[in-house]
Amino acid sequence: MGVVHRSVFYACLALAIACGPEAAVLADHSSAAPNSTSNPRASTTSTAPRPSPSAANSTQPATVAPTTRTVAPTVAPTQAPTVPPTVAPTARPTVAPTVNRCGAPPNPWNYTFCGGSFITNPPSTFCSYFNCIATFSNGRGYVMQCSDGTFSKSGGISGSCSGHGGNARALYAP
Repeated sequence: MGVVHRSVFYACLALAIACGPEAAVLADHSSAAPNSTSNPRASTTSTAPRPSPSAANSTQPATVAPTTRTVAPTVAPTQAPTVPPTVAPTARPTVAPTVNRCGAPPNPWNYTFCGGSFITNPPSTFCSYFNCIATFSNGRGYVMQCSDGTFSKSGGISGSCSGHGGNARALYAP
């Protein structure tokens, strides 16, 4: 074996150990002389040299080329932005303007003892707000407060509130 071929052999052997036999074949093709005269049976195409048993059992550690691996970047999943629910504003209760009722009980019609017009036809829910006598619905006059605090619809008629201490005062619509 010639000097040139021996150095190529050892270079190929080192590449075969480090990178695998394919790299040794490539190195052998790129560095071998095309028409070598030292070996008449050599052809222009050659195969990778096989390491000799003595070279395979060499005490030199094999050098391994570092490998790099390309890893695709990891994309964190994104959440679609959440839209907070639309909250309808709560309607504030309407507060009736404060009315001076001159001592009359609170009521939705703002009836008072202060003055105004007589109430001759009170609403059907009148007795839900005022303490009415038992015969209130039979009355034929205007609404009066009796002396005991109850209400009658016999105002202006003789004998109204007779069983309740007499008439106290009239209730008026604003």
